[in-house]
Amino acid sequence: MALRGRTRSGRARLRGWLKWVPWLLMPFALLFTEAYFRIQRVNNDYETNRINGELERINAHIDELRTLKAKYDNLEYLNQRAVELGFVPPKPNQIEIVRPEGAPAPPPPDAELDFPQLDLPDPVAPES
Repeated sequence: MALRGRTRSGRARLRGWLKWVPWLLMPFALLFTEAYFRIQRVNNDYETNRINGELERINAHIDELRTLKAKYDNLEYLNQRAVELGFVPPKPNQIEIVRPEGAPAPPPPDAELDFPQLDLPDPVAPES
């Protein structure tokens, strides 16, 4: 008989603990959740810093490319390079115009062009 009484009281004690388990787990769950979010924030900060550094490097490279483009677009630089490479202006008999087959030949440069006149109606005044 004595054995039965002990089992019941043990079960009652277990049921008593089960009532309080959610209340005991809640603070630990909150602490673990907060720790997780803090770690994620720190990881995001590291990632943001890495991306910002990469962005700065890319912007510096773009600035270098813009400087080179401005240098190469400069007419004085192009004239200097043309002389260094031995370029000369073409002579008139060196120029050859290429056209697709069946395309009409352009008029000679000294020909006068006669464009047809279009008869356009008079513009109508807007009504008020």
